[in-house]
Amino acid sequence: AGRVRFDAVRFRYRDAGPWVIDGLDLSIAPGERLAIVGATGHGKSTLVSLLTRFYDLPPDGGSITIDG
Repeated sequence: AGRVRFDAVRFRYRDAGPWVIDGLDLSIAPGERLAIVGATGHGKSTLVSLLTRFYDLPPDGGSITIDG
């Protein structure tokens, strides 16, 4: 159906770097539209990159699922 869920997602670019995303919980229902806005460098492209698996989450980084 297309439900997307981000559950407690944590991400950083380097092991010792700061968290870029820290504890994100988000659910997008099928057919729902979502706009992600914000200043440069605040993680908008990173969210899309995580969803498309351009980046892999670290083991303690939560989960991203599509239809469970």
